This record gives sequence, C-alpha cells and structure tokens, in this order.
Amino acid sequence: MNEQVAVMNDQGLAEICRLLERDDMLISPDTIWHSSRPGFYGHLLALEAIAVSRQRALDILCPECGIESMRPQPYSAPASQPYRGHCPECGWVDLTNEQAHYWQVQPAKLAKWLSVGLGLAPRYTVETVVDNVLWRLGEMEHRRRRHTVFFARRLSAMPEQLAAKLTQLVAPGAEVIITSDDPTSLVGTALSDRLLVPLRAIAHSRKAGLVIENLEAYLTRPAPVQESAD
Repeated sequence: MNEQVAVMNDQGLAEICRLLERDDMLISPDTIWHSSRPGFYGHLLALEAIAVSRQRALDILCPECGIESMRPQPYSAPASQPYRGHCPECGWVDLTNEQAHYWQVQPAKLAKWLSVGLGLAPRYTVETVVDNVLWRLGEMEHRRRRHTVFFARRLSAMPEQLAAKLTQLVAPGAEVIITSDDPTSLVGTALSDRLLVPLRAIAHSRKAGLVIENLEAYLTRPAPVQESAD
C-alpha cells in the first residue's frame, strides 16, 4: 500500500467516525460531488466503508452548472440513467443513483469488520444490544482476564440508558467498548467507569475490513475499584 492510499484510509476512518456520531449517518450528494474531494468519498465507497443508501435526496445542486437546484425524479427511458432532474439553466439532466441518493455509513457492517479484525469471528456472532447504537462482538482474554467486547456509537447521546443496559450484561472493568465517540466527552457520565476505546486509535481501514492495532495498551489500565455492597 502506498503512502497516499494509507493517508486516505486514515482520513476515511476519521470521516466514518464523524458520520457514526450523526443521528442519521447520511451524507448528502452535494457534500460528495460538490466538495473539493469527490475521489475521497469514491475511495470510501470502493472500500465498502460507506454505501449508497435507498433514500433519495429531495433537492441537489445541478451536476452540470453546480449553481441551480433540482429535484431527482425517477426516469425509465431506454438507455438512460435511473433519475433525472430539471435545471432552470441546463434543462433536463440525467442522474445516476450515486448522484440522486444519500450515501451512508453502515455501523452493523463495521461491527462485523471489528469482529473479524479482533479474531472473534467465527467463534462469536455479532449481536445487536441496542438497535443502531450498541453491538456485542464476543469475548477475548487478556492476561488471564476475560473481557466482553462491544462496538458503540453516539454514547454521549444516551449515557444513562446505555450504562443501565451494560450493567445487565457485564461488570465494570470486564468490558471493552470500542466507540466512534470521543471517550473524553463521557468523563463524569454514567459511562465514565467503563473501558472506552476510541475506534480511530486502534483501527486502520482496508478493503472490506479493518486492521486492529494497539488495543493491548488500553487493556492494561487498572480495573475500576468495586465498592462493597455492605
């Protein structure tokens, strides 16, 4: 892998984490095609890190002039693109799926990639704990301690609810929560006693997968002190 591709992969993972922290996880077609780096998003699409969604954009900038707005409309003429839009300046313009639809990140796929990268698959099947927010990847052992591994997004949006759910599944210190969120934003919340690992710090994106490095550095921190119930 050349240096330029490696840099683009790392920048791509940063963008994926940013999108994971959005509620809808969508990228508008205008962001892609009228940005200074449409090739960057095309690279993420080739890596299968993002995908063209089924949701059609309501309005986009005309791909010809880049100034006027148009509404993508289904179009079924022979030998045409699946959509077209009418621009006041350019007239009717054919549109591809990629131009007419939102693009999106796919957290469930990333959870599976993490499972493979960590060597948990196929021994464990990825389980959804909280829909579109929290996934259980499996269990791993480090220095004779067993950890339950999770993948999570938007932890800071619902820390109390997620902490309550995690309490039902694993004791503090026996978990590894790999997250697209910034762990420092969770200091002082109900999740502050959990082992939170930033995805960007341990993962590198590759074609249809993730390479995991440096996780051990996070697993060697002291376990939380458990208070007596007496």
